[in-house]
Amino acid sequence: MRRYRYRMTAIVCVCLAAASIATLGSTVSRVQATPSRAAAVKVPSIWYVNPALFYGPWLASSQLFKKAALTGPLAGKYTATVVGPAGSTVDEPSQVADITEAITAGAKGIIVCDLDPLIYQKPEMAARAKGIVVVTIGCTDNAANYEIGENYTLFGEQAVLDIAKARGPDAQVAVVMSDLTMPNQVVMLGGFKAELKKYPKMKLVTILQDHSNIATAAQELEAMPGAYPSVNAVWMTEGNAAAAVPTAFAHAGLKPGKIYVLGLDTLAPTMAAVKEGWVTQTLAECYFWGSPLAVRLILAELAGNGPKQREWPVLDVVVGKAQAATFKGCPAYYGPSSL
Repeated sequence: MRRYRYRMTAIVCVCLAAASIATLGSTVSRVQATPSRAAAVKVPSIWYVNPALFYGPWLASSQLFKKAALTGPLAGKYTATVVGPAGSTVDEPSQVADITEAITAGAKGIIVCDLDPLIYQKPEMAARAKGIVVVTIGCTDNAANYEIGENYTLFGEQAVLDIAKARGPDAQVAVVMSDLTMPNQVVMLGGFKAELKKYPKMKLVTILQDHSNIATAAQELEAMPGAYPSVNAVWMTEGNAAAAVPTAFAHAGLKPGKIYVLGLDTLAPTMAAVKEGWVTQTLAECYFWGSPLAVRLILAELAGNGPKQREWPVLDVVVGKAQAATFKGCPAYYGPSSL
């Protein structure tokens, strides 16, 4: 089967007469800013190898990356190319091919999310061997120059504190994960288990694996009350599961609020579930809006003054029913002014 990929390139010159931004498509698409008659200044090419353009926050991250190349403090300082799956599934071999293509095309910087170190580290190290700066967003990645994301250990620890506050120190917890191999989620779970030791009566009853699929999450969550009737709190380490809660719990005979649910991300169905009380709180992962920071790190490293700090955590925002009506998303994050 032929592999189709989406591509969008923003070519920016220091002097812009006009700019044209295309919308996302299912095949190859390019965006080009019209330069003035003045000679264009060559700027570094940065590629965003996005793992999931079909997922709202990842799409927003790439859109912000392209926009920052055209407007604001980074305008005219880089050319922006986005590649990623046109369909609705993650394609890791294609991601590796995209990284290789970026290297061949002369990219000076590559933004990635290392979903599987065994697959991604070889091409990332090949890029770095050629002087290309690699920044990962939203994944743990020892091969990259810099990481932008959360402190995943603290993320897990905080979940225990939130659950204890909502359901008491003897809460009975189910965790919903993509699977037990996703690196960042594994670190989250480790932090959760470490903090759990401080609450001897709190119990991790079960771990549900939904493979980041809403339909699978719905099946698991609907069956959970019958299989594990003691569970009174659910913590989610991936963003699709929360959208499945209303239908799954309703089919299981539950009412909103019966089980405390700590979701992830602010997709429209998740926000609706928060407003209706099915999901108690959800965490907006603001690192998705850190793509301008990734660009700044790349540019600094290329200029020879890259920061010594390798990991750049971006704070999450807790959204409950009281905040859901007014929450407009995370702001673009360019990092500290000292960078």
